[in-house]
Amino acid sequence: MSEHQTKDKQVSIMDGNDRSKPTAHDRKLITVLSIDVGGVRGIIPAAILEFLEEQLQDARIAEYFDVIAGTSTGSIIAAMLTAPDNKKQPSHHETKKPVTASDIVNFYMEESENIFPQGYSIQNQI
Repeated sequence: MSEHQTKDKQVSIMDGNDRSKPTAHDRKLITVLSIDVGGVRGIIPAAILEFLEEQLQDARIAEYFDVIAGTSTGSIIAAMLTAPDNKKQPSHHETKKPVTASDIVNFYMEESENIFPQGYSIQNQI
């Protein structure tokens, strides 16, 4: 059985028994959102994120993650999720909120023909 010391807390790795359970204050949880998708299919995770934001109501996905990253089109979505929305002006004491997932879905619907090669637009995929 393998054991190690962490901040005076002895933890058994093999059986998961923690002899002194750390509190949330003892460790920092880092949340990561990874969006791995290519091409026009980026609308799929964008639509899922749109649904999640609707459930969160006034919060944005970016407010729930420490790191947001992606590959291919997923990296575009990640950048959009973390970019401030320049269309909406904050009041005097507010900072700009990130772009909404709904804005990203609309972006894919409106711009897929211009971004992706012929035959790969959303209209051709439906």
